[in-house]
Amino acid sequence: MLQRETDLREIKRILNEKDSDGVFGKVYGFAGTYCRDEEILLLLCEIFESDWHTRHEDMARSFQDASNPVTAESLFRVALTEFEYMNWNDNYPLQRKCTWALADIGTPEAKDFLEQIKETANETIAEFAAKRLREWDAEFRRKGQMLSSDERYGFNITLEKYSDRLKALPDGEQKLIGNLLDNRRLEHSRQTFELVEVIEQYVLLYQSHERETADEAVKNQKFNYPANESSVVNPLKLSFLSMMYGGSWTAEKEGQRMLAIWIEKEAFVEILNTATEVAAGEYQKEILNQKVKLEWRPDRDAAGSETQSKTAVFHLDNDAFEKLINDKIECIMDVTDFVLEQNVHIINGDLDKLLIPKERILPV
Repeated sequence: MLQRETDLREIKRILNEKDSDGVFGKVYGFAGTYCRDEEILLLLCEIFESDWHTRHEDMARSFQDASNPVTAESLFRVALTEFEYMNWNDNYPLQRKCTWALADIGTPEAKDFLEQIKETANETIAEFAAKRLREWDAEFRRKGQMLSSDERYGFNITLEKYSDRLKALPDGEQKLIGNLLDNRRLEHSRQTFELVEVIEQYVLLYQSHERETADEAVKNQKFNYPANESSVVNPLKLSFLSMMYGGSWTAEKEGQRMLAIWIEKEAFVEILNTATEVAAGEYQKEILNQKVKLEWRPDRDAAGSETQSKTAVFHLDNDAFEKLINDKIECIMDVTDFVLEQNVHIINGDLDKLLIPKERILPV
């Protein structure tokens, strides 16, 4: 928090003093650091729209990476602005970047801004917007705010507002609700030698660990549990809010880290087929020496209260974890900092700002 306050003062100073060197050296990097901080992003938008610096393209690119809806209106205005220092370039690279950023933000408002650019800008810029509108549905995987893995490219956790989650998912059901990732790529068919689309699917599970274990797992992209150990590992959960209820909102104080683990969908289905269903609270009992147990628990809302819905919790011993999880892991991400960041909104009662991973009924 101290670093944020220092950076906030520096951003305000650069804005007030119209310090173009400060924009070059610092400002456009702040959008990545504070990609979910609306106060800072709105100040950066003021700088972005100003004509006393020449770093507009860098800032547009950083706003694209952030994909925060709060920057959409500023991107729209800059897309219709021609700064004097760029008058010589009739390729309009800044305006192109603005349309890309709006497309990646992906909200109805951002789409409306693209429509307006298409209708009001010159022919070249209008075509930038028109192309992004034509590709709108095809580029759905790029849209919205995300948590990105530093270790594995393409393994991103799509985020949504908590209020949108409440509207999208029915309450009162026992369903497998979680996060499913489609990774798509083109490769040559061995039979026809034509390019075909290959879709690989992954399911996201959450698990908490001590800091040392978590750091090692993220570094190695694999867990290192003692061999031939029969003890049960920490529970694996599909629901982000259920994981939060388990104490992760205050994990930092207790030295705990929250990990997001992407595994192959086929491996997840195997876990389901292997699991023995147990009553809530009964997972610690020995039931026919089952190595994998599925417990249905009440899901939680942002305040930690029980909802009418049930969520799946998986309990595996070390041997089952090694075979069914560890050998099937594609990516491990530490999302603790995101958890603590969002907990501030819980503490302040500001649920309109709360972001959570986008979870839907899993097609398994």
